[in-house]
Amino acid sequence: NRCLNPASTCLFMEFGPGVFLGPPRPPCMLTAANRHTPSTREVLAQLIVPTLHRQRWSLDTAPGAAMYRVLHLSSGHGELSHGGGEQPLHAPEFIWLPAGSARSLRVDAGSVGVVVGVSDALLAASIGVHADAAALRQMSMRLCRFDGLDAVVRTELARSLHAIEAEARQAGGGSWHY
Repeated sequence: NRCLNPASTCLFMEFGPGVFLGPPRPPCMLTAANRHTPSTREVLAQLIVPTLHRQRWSLDTAPGAAMYRVLHLSSGHGELSHGGGEQPLHAPEFIWLPAGSARSLRVDAGSVGVVVGVSDALLAASIGVHADAAALRQMSMRLCRFDGLDAVVRTELARSLHAIEAEARQAGGGSWHY
């Protein structure tokens, strides 16, 4: 196993092939009654560091641990297995995955990137309840591949994901103010 402590910031747990969580669940709806301050366990992140060999991780393997995920591959190649099949990865790549749909990630030697997962409650708190957020709620339930991003947007998005990963690694309160 790559991650033995479920309370750590480790996103990937390798239990062996074929050990996956069930189908995706719909996002919860945030109301004034269930608004809360997110904890660091609601954000799990993992850097993809270069190695001399291929790497493979199982995702969303623990019951009740399904998270919405964004994957950024900044260099290298790989393959993502999800509820809808297989997705080849070619850097620079950004992919959004709905909760529970991620199955496994394989990257080639030398690949670099980051994967950030957020809980259902944190995503609902971030999106909000206003009518103009309806499109975001619908989009969050679908796999989205962000092709053709402007270089400035790509750089800022990557920087944000790395900042989230750094906060999750510190296991502090982060910068949440809801």
